[in-house]
Amino acid sequence: IFFTFYDNVPESVRQEAYNKFQRLAEDCGGHQAGILFWLVENNMNPKKNAHIVEISVFENQIVLDSFRSHPKHKEMTDFMSKISDWQVGDILGPADLTI
Repeated sequence: IFFTFYDNVPESVRQEAYNKFQRLAEDCGGHQAGILFWLVENNMNPKKNAHIVEISVFENQIVLDSFRSHPKHKEMTDFMSKISDWQVGDILGPADLTI
Protein backbone atom coordinates (compact mmCIF):
# COMPACT_ATOMS: atom_id res chain seq x y z
CA ILE A 1 0.00 0.00 0.00
CA PHE A 2 1.25 3.48 -0.86
CA PHE A 3 0.00 6.27 1.42
CA THR A 4 0.11 9.93 0.39
CA PHE A 5 -0.45 12.51 3.08
CA TYR A 6 -2.54 15.55 2.26
CA ASP A 7 -0.41 18.68 1.90
CA ASN A 8 -1.79 20.33 5.05
CA VAL A 9 -0.94 17.42 7.38
CA PRO A 10 1.72 18.50 9.89
CA GLU A 11 4.84 16.43 10.52
CA SER A 12 3.66 15.54 14.04
CA VAL A 13 0.52 13.87 12.66
CA ARG A 14 2.54 12.08 9.98
CA GLN A 15 4.80 10.72 12.71
CA GLU A 16 1.75 9.65 14.73
CA ALA A 17 0.50 7.68 11.72
CA TYR A 18 3.90 6.05 11.28
CA ASN A 19 3.99 5.07 14.97
CA LYS A 20 0.48 3.59 14.83
CA PHE A 21 1.43 1.54 11.78
CA GLN A 22 4.39 0.06 13.65
CA ARG A 23 1.96 -1.48 16.17
CA LEU A 24 -0.98 -2.32 13.93
CA ALA A 25 -0.12 -5.91 13.01
CA GLU A 26 0.45 -6.87 16.64
CA ASP A 27 -2.66 -4.96 17.71
CA CYS A 28 -4.62 -7.10 15.24
CA GLY A 29 -3.24 -10.43 16.46
CA GLY A 30 0.18 -10.58 14.85
CA HIS A 31 1.73 -13.82 13.68
CA GLN A 32 -0.65 -15.92 15.80
CA ALA A 33 -3.53 -14.42 13.80
CA GLY A 34 -1.89 -15.34 10.48
CA ILE A 35 -0.11 -12.06 9.70
CA LEU A 36 3.07 -13.60 8.35
CA PHE A 37 4.96 -10.42 7.45
CA TRP A 38 4.46 -6.74 8.26
CA LEU A 39 6.67 -3.82 7.29
CA VAL A 40 5.70 -0.15 7.20
CA GLU A 41 8.35 2.47 6.50
CA ASN A 42 8.76 5.94 5.10
CA ASN A 43 9.21 5.90 1.35
CA MET A 44 12.84 6.45 0.38
CA ASN A 45 11.80 7.85 -3.02
CA PRO A 46 8.99 10.41 -2.64
CA LYS A 47 9.10 11.52 -6.31
CA LYS A 48 5.65 10.08 -6.94
CA ASN A 49 4.31 11.59 -3.70
CA ALA A 50 3.94 8.33 -1.75
CA HIS A 51 5.05 8.97 1.81
CA ILE A 52 4.54 5.65 3.62
CA VAL A 53 4.78 2.15 2.16
CA GLU A 54 3.16 -0.91 3.76
CA ILE A 55 4.10 -4.44 2.71
CA SER A 56 2.23 -7.25 4.39
CA VAL A 57 1.71 -10.96 3.87
CA PHE A 58 -1.29 -12.85 5.24
CA GLU A 59 -1.65 -16.60 5.58
CA ASN A 60 -4.80 -16.66 3.43
CA GLN A 61 -7.85 -14.65 2.36
CA ILE A 62 -9.70 -15.48 5.58
CA VAL A 63 -6.88 -13.96 7.64
CA LEU A 64 -6.82 -10.85 5.43
CA ASP A 65 -10.58 -10.44 5.77
CA SER A 66 -10.31 -10.86 9.54
CA PHE A 67 -7.55 -8.23 9.65
CA ARG A 68 -9.66 -5.80 7.63
CA SER A 69 -12.61 -6.21 9.99
CA HIS A 70 -10.53 -5.94 13.18
CA PRO A 71 -11.49 -2.88 15.29
CA LYS A 72 -7.87 -1.65 15.39
CA HIS A 73 -7.63 -1.81 11.59
CA LYS A 74 -10.92 0.06 11.25
CA GLU A 75 -9.62 2.66 13.70
CA MET A 76 -6.46 3.08 11.62
CA THR A 77 -8.45 3.31 8.39
CA ASP A 78 -10.64 6.04 9.88
CA PHE A 79 -7.55 7.94 11.09
CA MET A 80 -5.74 7.66 7.76
CA SER A 81 -8.82 8.64 5.72
CA LYS A 82 -8.72 12.07 7.36
CA ILE A 83 -5.05 12.72 6.56
CA SER A 84 -4.18 10.74 3.43
CA ASP A 85 -5.11 8.92 0.29
CA TRP A 86 -3.76 5.48 -0.62
CA GLN A 87 -3.42 2.89 -3.35
CA VAL A 88 -3.78 -0.79 -2.55
CA GLY A 89 -2.62 -3.84 -4.46
CA ASP A 90 -3.67 -7.26 -3.14
CA ILE A 91 -2.42 -10.50 -4.69
CA LEU A 92 -2.69 -14.19 -3.90
CA GLY A 93 0.72 -15.77 -3.47
CA PRO A 94 1.71 -19.38 -3.94
CA ALA A 95 0.63 -21.76 -1.19
CA ASP A 96 4.25 -22.76 -0.54
CA LEU A 97 5.47 -19.18 0.00
CA THR A 98 7.96 -18.94 2.83
CA ILE A 99 8.83 -15.74 4.64
